[in-house]
Amino acid sequence: MILELATFHIRPGQQGGFEGAFEQAQSILSSMPGYMGHQLQQCIEADSRYRLLVHWQSVEAHTIGFRQSTRFAEWRALLGEHFAMPPAAEHYRLIADGGATRLNTGVSARAPASRAKRARKAKLGRLAYD
Repeated sequence: MILELATFHIRPGQQGGFEGAFEQAQSILSSMPGYMGHQLQQCIEADSRYRLLVHWQSVEAHTIGFRQSTRFAEWRALLGEHFAMPPAAEHYRLIADGGATRLNTGVSARAPASRAKRARKAKLGRLAYD
């Protein structure tokens, strides 16, 4: 498994439009062979900068399977008008995991057991990368 880390600089004032377009574009991303999960995060200090983290089975799943597909052109057409500059993407391999994948379950400490159990099960389903 590898992690693609893409940085998007969005035109000032277009953050809402970008986020709306990403809602559509993420279904294209998640339909690709080799796709394993993603997160889109917005920078707190510079709210026009976003990071897209995508787990792929291999670098080739991203660079060949997605980037060279016709679906990539659809994805780019949805998002491209919001980019202030071309996105930059790099690929990473995991060296250490200090437990960050267990954070953000969305379950409060007082949630009923059934709700907490459903949330854990859903979270595990998203994290099952093997």
